[in-house]
Amino acid sequence: MEIKTAKREFRELIDNSKVWRYAIKALHECSLVDSSSKSTLEILLEELDGVMDQHWRHADGWRPNYGRSVEEMGHWTHNTPSSIVELRWEAEAPLYDSLFTLACRFGLRPFVQTILEKDRYNEKPNPWYQPTRNSGSLAQIALQRIVGDMGNGRSTTAQWKGQLDILKLALEYGADVNIPNASYYGFSAWHTALVRCNPRVVSGFDGWAQVLHLMISKSADLDMPVATDVSEREASSPDPGDSQLQTPMEVIQEKFSTAEEILNSRVGKYKVRALLDDIMRALLLKKEESLEKKCENTRVLSVLGKRRRDGKGAKVFWTRAFRHHEIR
Repeated sequence: MEIKTAKREFRELIDNSKVWRYAIKALHECSLVDSSSKSTLEILLEELDGVMDQHWRHADGWRPNYGRSVEEMGHWTHNTPSSIVELRWEAEAPLYDSLFTLACRFGLRPFVQTILEKDRYNEKPNPWYQPTRNSGSLAQIALQRIVGDMGNGRSTTAQWKGQLDILKLALEYGADVNIPNASYYGFSAWHTALVRCNPRVVSGFDGWAQVLHLMISKSADLDMPVATDVSEREASSPDPGDSQLQTPMEVIQEKFSTAEEILNSRVGKYKVRALLDDIMRALLLKKEESLEKKCENTRVLSVLGKRRRDGKGAKVFWTRAFRHHEIR
């Protein structure tokens, strides 16, 4: 184990903080820990969190100029540096506010799963881990946090894998891809993914394809109007007069087609086209399932209405309707 020591920082700009850089390195190292070392990882993170919190509360000047006290800020992770590449978030994205949200960012699956498991059974985790400013279940927070972080053009293959693992965990523990999040201008995780999927970062399209597939399988709203030709702030409450609204299917097709156009490699073009075709098939399948469900509900109501008028014919009517549905 490598032990790092640093002097307590006074009047130090947070972007120049050596302590923060040590913390980031430690989190990266934790992401490489084998999943069988879950308890060891939890102990290490608890120790890191305690040391960082103590340092933050005593480091005069080591905090952003928000005009808020330590108590109002709540947790040391509100002071995430803006110039450190590994933690630079997209403009206007929510701040990290706990060790839990940092663990999501670094893909620390064993730790995140432990906390989600406790949250599922209403067991209160260590308060150091709990987000202080977000609302909603921890699974929902993990989902929105990870979608806001992933695919920013600097993610390595290993980071993509870790982030996808957290996204899968969040969905497994009940996160809803359609719930709006006030911190993202009211964007749902599904809307955020559609807006942030960047055609210029072709290397990440395989990862984004997996994200979109996962969300489609979890009943993402396929009829939601999306405005991607304006800023995120405007897109949160799009005005049909100011921006062009598209369906999710149109957004995905446009972005992947753009990626295909800017590629010079024939193999790359084929790969992006294959990814798009797979997503389109998944979208059409979900659309058909949704339409069938609506048809079933309509037929059930029709049968109930007929039963009220003629009890004898209800069974025959339902059998014929069901057979007709199967044939079609």
